[in-house]
Amino acid sequence: MRTKITWPQEGYAPITMKRTVRALFGQTKAVRFHYYASGNQVDLLQAWQTGHNYEDGRTYHASITGTYGRAH
Repeated sequence: MRTKITWPQEGYAPITMKRTVRALFGQTKAVRFHYYASGNQVDLLQAWQTGHNYEDGRTYHASITGTYGRAH
């Protein structure tokens, strides 16, 4: 499964992180993202939040890209 998270930045392209994970049939899996933002990136995110009712602006996407193992 391919996962992606984005954070908006005022006036710039959003910060984007992607990860590919595997999970067994019927299993759920937490996908953790860690990003060390610069002071400028924090300022741009906060500027975006100010203009959008202080929402966090994050978006999440996940898509199944293939299967492996026995068929169910």
